[in-house]
Amino acid sequence: MDRFLLPKDGRALKQKGETDGEKRSAKIRSYDTSYLNFGFTCITINGEIRPQCVVCGITLANESLKPNKLKCHLEIIHGLLVGKNRDCFARKLEDIIHQKDTVKNLVSMPTYALKASYQVAYHIVKNKKPFTDGEKVILLAILDMARTMLGEKAVEKFKMVLISYTTVCRCISDMSEDIHRQLIAHLKSSLFALQLDEATDLSKKAHLIAYVRYCHKTVILEDFLFCKPIKGHATSAALFDILNDFLRSNYLKWESCVGICTDGAPSMCGARSGLKAKVLKVAPHVLWTHCMIHREALAVRNMDRELGDVLNSAVKNVNFIKAHPTGSRLFAIVCAEKEAEHDGLLFHTEVRWLSRGKVLNRISELRNEVRQFLLDVDPYKAEQVCNPRWLVLLAYLTDIFDKLNSLNLSLQGAESMSFTMYKKTPAFKKKLELWRRLIQDVLLEAFPCLPEALEDIGYELESAAEVIINHLTSRRDSLEKHFPKDTDHVNDWVLQPFLVGAGTNLPVHFQEDLIEVQSDRILQMHFNKNSFGEFWLTMSEKHSGLSKIAVKVLLPFSSSFLCEIGFSALAALKMKYYSRLEVEHILRMAVARIHPQIDRLSGEKQAHPSH
Repeated sequence: MDRFLLPKDGRALKQKGETDGEKRSAKIRSYDTSYLNFGFTCITINGEIRPQCVVCGITLANESLKPNKLKCHLEIIHGLLVGKNRDCFARKLEDIIHQKDTVKNLVSMPTYALKASYQVAYHIVKNKKPFTDGEKVILLAILDMARTMLGEKAVEKFKMVLISYTTVCRCISDMSEDIHRQLIAHLKSSLFALQLDEATDLSKKAHLIAYVRYCHKTVILEDFLFCKPIKGHATSAALFDILNDFLRSNYLKWESCVGICTDGAPSMCGARSGLKAKVLKVAPHVLWTHCMIHREALAVRNMDRELGDVLNSAVKNVNFIKAHPTGSRLFAIVCAEKEAEHDGLLFHTEVRWLSRGKVLNRISELRNEVRQFLLDVDPYKAEQVCNPRWLVLLAYLTDIFDKLNSLNLSLQGAESMSFTMYKKTPAFKKKLELWRRLIQDVLLEAFPCLPEALEDIGYELESAAEVIINHLTSRRDSLEKHFPKDTDHVNDWVLQPFLVGAGTNLPVHFQEDLIEVQSDRILQMHFNKNSFGEFWLTMSEKHSGLSKIAVKVLLPFSSSFLCEIGFSALAALKMKYYSRLEVEHILRMAVARIHPQIDRLSGEKQAHPSH
């Protein structure tokens, strides 16, 4: 809103080629501002110039610009000011300007404080900290820093930022709903794939968690979708109802879902009565994937009896040493005396994918310290640790589980495509066959711990070679069972579209489109610079059919890795003293990749200076 002052006679001159509003505005801006004879100034409202009294602040109609009407207002309403000179009205105009600036400052400060509340709440939940930290820790620290660095005036301003427990909860809910709205808007115009898993939290409540992979503009993105509590039994019907109700309530179509990835639980993958069967009834086109990480864990779980006894006895020795604080302290003293690299052992956790390899590696590194400790404390338990065959088999298990852990880690990670993950297990099967031949020929280059153990105890490998060879053979057969022969090579054209002979399994008209793509040098340069998803999404305009097929290949998840990350975040958030939290908003804020629109959220709220 611009401010203007009237001339002596209160009239606005016109120029050729201008509308009335433009003429009046332009001329008034150029007039001498030293005349306030009638106690009025001019303001523009929606392009219309209107007089405003500098005494009472009343804005009159445009027709009141006539000097006699302005004089009439002054005489009737402000009779005491008739005859006052220009300086009197100029001072009153200055007072109005100053009052408006004061009000503006009073309103803008709470607006900034409201935005700051959202920002503080965002950082609290992103770092998985208790909500009470805002008022009890963060605000107190900010006030101390402001007092030290900026002075008391800055302290008063920072006190306007509200970050109490309830304020943080409200801000988190607002930001979570904003992120959810953004995500649903993206999903309504895109194909998507889901990743599902269910687990129990600290308070014994079961939750179904879901992540989604979808297309947005020219990229493929992954994000948190929902975390819903499971009421009653975690049956396939209950899981399907949660999933179906979510899609229906958010107006998402099953036709847009191209794939679902879960673990191998019967309630999930049951072909007749599991979630898989119920989903395929309403969406037969959905590609169902059993998590590759879970399959790898199942493939390496079982082993020969003798090797299983070695593993179990190693775990028992660890538990014996770490069962009591006294044992842990005494073992640390033994490690310090022998100048060992570590001063303690690791507990074995069956549900953790990498636990076996880490436990065996630590006990193998500290085998001499373990032997010394057991000889001092319980000589009967030390007999196994002193057995040369037991030590050799322990060294082999350490090596093989280290390799299995490497395979497991290669299957983990975000943004992993199924057809690239399927290439890793055939390679590992070939490695197992190679290691089997090396053991037969007593070549131990692939096993770093085994030759060291053989040399340390003076034991011949031939005595234990049969057990090792049988284990390598059984692991190869088990991987063959859980990872059948790769049939995903038919989609290799998505990975290598410019390879000669790629896409021969496609329909003829799609093969013709692929030939056009292969003949374009610019597209080949574009393919080399961008990811698979970016390349095929940019092809949606010229080759929409080919692009759609490629996207359907790229979208499905290969593992439930993101769900495991979500449950790890849930375990960190739902601590002992926060076990009754409703987790969906908090979990979404903690793990979501979409950023909330804080400027929009704070702009929609009314900031109150008083509270």
